[in-house]
Amino acid sequence: MVVIVGLALAVTMITSVMTIVLPPVGWAAQDGHEKSESVPLYYEVESLNEGLPELNDPPDLTTPRATLVNMIRASQAGDFERAARSLNFAEIPDNERQPARLARRFYYVLTQQIEIDFRNVPDRPSGALDQKLSEEEKNQDHAGKIDGRPRRSILVDDVAMSFGNVEVRLERFKPHNGDPIWLFSPRTVTKIDAMYERYGPGPLFTYLPDPVKQGLLQDSSGWQYVLLLGLAAPAVLIGWLVKKALHRFFRWKFPQQEQEAVRLASPLGWSTAVVLFTVVTYVFVAAPGTIVHGLYIVATALIVAYGTWVGVRLIDLWVFMMTKKDRAHMGPYEAEEARLRFTSITVGRYALVFLAIAIGLGLILYELHVIENLSLSFLASAGVASAVL
Repeated sequence: MVVIVGLALAVTMITSVMTIVLPPVGWAAQDGHEKSESVPLYYEVESLNEGLPELNDPPDLTTPRATLVNMIRASQAGDFERAARSLNFAEIPDNERQPARLARRFYYVLTQQIEIDFRNVPDRPSGALDQKLSEEEKNQDHAGKIDGRPRRSILVDDVAMSFGNVEVRLERFKPHNGDPIWLFSPRTVTKIDAMYERYGPGPLFTYLPDPVKQGLLQDSSGWQYVLLLGLAAPAVLIGWLVKKALHRFFRWKFPQQEQEAVRLASPLGWSTAVVLFTVVTYVFVAAPGTIVHGLYIVATALIVAYGTWVGVRLIDLWVFMMTKKDRAHMGPYEAEEARLRFTSITVGRYALVFLAIAIGLGLILYELHVIENLSLSFLASAGVASAVL
């Protein structure tokens, strides 16, 4: 009996030692070697992207950041065959694979809809992150990222779709007869067409000259300014013409309220210009580019600002028309009822103007992402104040 117990203990000790010294293949530790406590290093596959033509100078795909950088730089250079090497086509049938086309489409979505946090895309084969994070970052939901463990799957960002968010992931794969490399996941690749259909360029983008389109794809600031100025100039001209036409119309239609009515022409004209520019730029053209994309928030804020301006002018016109009769009877012996009504309408006018400005400022702050909680509390305060008045 003692011998049996001794043999059992010996086998247990030997097994424990072998588990530590000889870990299973495909597991890694924090230093990136082929060993780990319990973290899988990669996905083992039979092959990767068979059928793609060989390149004389293959890109570096050994780290998550290298794969992402290859996707961006090759696309900016117009070499989408090379950019396609960053994608895993495992779930795309061989007869349906169009590497360059999918790479072009994915690059467009990548630059327009995906916010890349390079702190989460390390330049290490293991995919492990540094442990030097701020206390605020440590308190956030990093789901195993702050302990320096290796990863085989990294969430870059997610893209909102009608059927649910699409996760854009970088994953590490090891073919049977090759070294591990990082690629955008097969699941991400299968969703490229759907993401492009929703967030791709508008119908007018294809009519732009080829140098302009190539410059926009390369994120050239010069071509972006050319595009924006080319779209803004006719929008401003149309807005100015609308302003002049409304000015004459109001003078003809409201001769008795000419002064107040004419004041509507300017905000309506320039609102038309901003709305026209925004719709054409971001719906019918929808060109890529950092500057173009960043200006969208400014354009939206201007629409809100001009809308607020129009609202204030409409309030002034309404108050003018409501108090016209009362002002005609104002004098040393006017009726008390007329005076009270005039005072009430005037106070109401100030309340409505304050409310319109408060809502406009709140929406602008919200659109600019300046402390969303501040915007909501500001709107709430405006509502309370208007109720009191």
